Amino acid sequence: MHAAHSLRLGARWVALCLPLMALLSPAWMQWRHPLHAVSPADALAGWTSSPLLLTLAGLCACWAMVGQARRARWLLAPLALLAPAEALYVAHFGVPSGAHVYAVVAETHSEELSSFIGADALLYLALLLAWAGLLIWTFRRWGEPNWGLSGRARGLLAALASAVLLPQALGHWLATRLPDPVEAEFGAAPLPIQHAMDLQQPGFVTHLEMSYPWGLPQRLLRWAEHREAARRHAEMAGAHRFRLQAGDALPPDAPPQVVVMVIGEASRADRWQLYGAARATTPRLQARRAELLVFRDAVSAASATRESVSLMLTRRPPEQVLGMRAEGSVVSAFRQAGFKTYWLSTQGSAGPHETPVAVMAAEAHERRFLSRSDYRGQTALDGELLPQLAQVLARREPRVFIVLHTLGSHLHYANRYPLGAEPFRPALQRDDPPNIWRKERFEELVNAYDNSLHHTDEVLDGAVARLQASGADAHLSYMPDHGETLFDGRCPRGGHGFASIANYRVPLLMWASAGWKARHPARWALLEARQQQPVSALALFPTLLGHAGVQLDDPVAHPDLGAPDWRPGPRITAHFGDFDRSLAPRACDAD
Repeated sequence: MHAAHSLRLGARWVALCLPLMALLSPAWMQWRHPLHAVSPADALAGWTSSPLLLTLAGLCACWAMVGQARRARWLLAPLALLAPAEALYVAHFGVPSGAHVYAVVAETHSEELSSFIGADALLYLALLLAWAGLLIWTFRRWGEPNWGLSGRARGLLAALASAVLLPQALGHWLATRLPDPVEAEFGAAPLPIQHAMDLQQPGFVTHLEMSYPWGLPQRLLRWAEHREAARRHAEMAGAHRFRLQAGDALPPDAPPQVVVMVIGEASRADRWQLYGAARATTPRLQARRAELLVFRDAVSAASATRESVSLMLTRRPPEQVLGMRAEGSVVSAFRQAGFKTYWLSTQGSAGPHETPVAVMAAEAHERRFLSRSDYRGQTALDGELLPQLAQVLARREPRVFIVLHTLGSHLHYANRYPLGAEPFRPALQRDDPPNIWRKERFEELVNAYDNSLHHTDEVLDGAVARLQASGADAHLSYMPDHGETLFDGRCPRGGHGFASIANYRVPLLMWASAGWKARHPARWALLEARQQQPVSALALFPTLLGHAGVQLDDPVAHPDLGAPDWRPGPRITAHFGDFDRSLAPRACDAD
């Protein structure tokens, strides 16, 4: 009888502890992940900011307020059901989920979501369902105990919670009232620099948002703000008027003035032959080397498309990751400067799954989407953009701005180049899983990736050839939205969307026709002289306008790369602050 009672009591304690253990699992994974693993000394020094301790403190505070185990358990049960999903995300990406993740889940289709989660999506779903079943069974089977806490016990729990939470809250309160150390170091620093420093030294609010489950309300609120901001941007983009100084009027017999921006996808610089790779991944561009400007130290502003493209083509500071400004993108700026604007894309049609990009594409006079929204399946190849480009150029319109938004090297790599066009073998086949989560087929994965770069080389060479044939005064820029990680360093996986240097180091190329160079010799000389300088995708907005001779009257945080007064500055990223000071030293592929 005694043994049976002890067994039931133990089972009830298990039923109580299971959700508590689940709630602690995301914080534990975040603490022990290679991106964030710390020594015992470091952990002790920053004990109040540990996500593990913040989660524990929140649980203590919750139990102290509720007072009864059964009430606390049922209150936390829904959060415990979701905790393994959060833990799996942290295990793979090294950072907690957030507004971007929720947007991908809520605004995407099943194929893209599966690619984002990985090849084990069904396994993860099965495990989560099994976990939910276990919790429900234990609650129904052993859900009767109603252990209450004494006043002394509740006071002790409240004191433990206060010991963690109050120092953080006090520090946050003081930080808002003390002089800004960033301003002391940099003077009147622009907002992006301040944000970078905030991320390097996050305060209580940031720490709380990174914890699970107490940060969920903040994350969901941020996601709602992003959705509302995108809607507001779509409504106000047409009404906003940029303050522009338009370029010189063209004589009646002048050739067309054409500016082309090619947005690549998931392309890392060090795999390009043009950037020193041993493989002939970009032989056509290599043959054109004398015609090109090759910026050797360029970084993207984010490691995911919907964030990075938005930062490339707007004037938003990086801390407003998806909260779009109440003004148009560079597409609207060109339109207001008198240019006919085009958005030609092999990415998915304008739909809710890529809201920020779709909003910017809608600002163009004409939009052409050549693929259905399926990254993993068969899509239009980027080479199919070349006939579309030729059609636009054949119209001989006097001023034209064209965005070519490519699929580049996005997963699945084997779907990004024509069948049989495989200079590097053996490579993944189109019916193979992407395998960014497993390293056993690394050779095939890398070969497929390099094959996709070989097709990008063909597309860029073809675009230049068509611009040359058109006789236009043309300028072409190429930059991908982000790079790609291929199990570099301590990175446990491939792909993008996390803190990896390879996610951010990207190629930046420029080409100009002889006519354009003759009209802008000083600008070309300045750009040529800056090929070795550290540059950021955030400078693209004013730089693209500068290629057309259009100047902004409004001050910008990141000046035109071709302007006489351009100087290198901090390269700010959306989630990790200053690339050189914050991201690079702690990334999973850092030296």
